[in-house]
Amino acid sequence: MITLAQVIAKVESSGNPCALRFEPTVYRRFGIMEPNDPDRYILNKIQKVHDCDHMTACMIAGTSWGLFQILGENLWSLSIDYQGTLFDYCMSATNQKACFKSMLTMIHYPFPPSVDFSVLTGSDMNFFATRYNGGGNNLGYIAAMKTAYESLTKGGTP
Repeated sequence: MITLAQVIAKVESSGNPCALRFEPTVYRRFGIMEPNDPDRYILNKIQKVHDCDHMTACMIAGTSWGLFQILGENLWSLSIDYQGTLFDYCMSATNQKACFKSMLTMIHYPFPPSVDFSVLTGSDMNFFATRYNGGGNNLGYIAAMKTAYESLTKGGTP
């Protein structure tokens, strides 16, 4: 059985738990954030956990991390509420899988990470692509999911 988590790890990072992707628009949004902005708590939490300055916290918030390429702003949000550093996160597949599970809850996805990918319908995949990847290119993301699934069924690595 190939799980949703395996497919998404293949799509997002080719199975690399230390993969990262800088997201400049998110970085800029955090960089110009007013001190009283409701999301400021994310930067404050990142600064505290990492003992870093404001701009480093903006970089962490504005980067997608690990197997599932979860944005730093989501990892340290109230919804996921990751307590460790990004180094702890990247070095632990267990932490990453737990955060991916929390991310699915955050986006209201009705299936767990352990769901057999082969039972997901086109509608299930479209919902996932929209909520997880932003919906800008659902057909491309669904195609990538299907390609990853096929590769994994033929013995490819997550």
